[in-house]
Amino acid sequence: MRDQLWAEAVHLFKADRPWWLETPELEALATAEQAARFARDPWEEIISDWLGDRTDVTFWDVLNAIGLNSKQQQDRHVQRRIVSILTSLGFRRRRPRTPEGREYRYQRDPSPERRMTD
Repeated sequence: MRDQLWAEAVHLFKADRPWWLETPELEALATAEQAARFARDPWEEIISDWLGDRTDVTFWDVLNAIGLNSKQQQDRHVQRRIVSILTSLGFRRRRPRTPEGREYRYQRDPSPERRMTD
């Protein structure tokens, strides 16, 4: 099946036919199909619940919140996993100035619901 799809795509490409999604409707359909097949990280729910309405955290805040306090548990794989989850939840890495100096933080805009209640 996969080989057949690739063969058809190559044929269309060589024939100068469009090989990309041409309409917003097709883009939306493809996005929905990808989302339906996306495997969420099991930590995402735990981190999301802990974050709640927080809009400003450090990597270390999250690490401690999920109980990974020892240096042995803080490998590069864990770091990437947490950063990926924060990114998927709308956080961006920033380095603001603080009284103690500059530090990396993960920040997101407040949710619309929270802004309306403030």
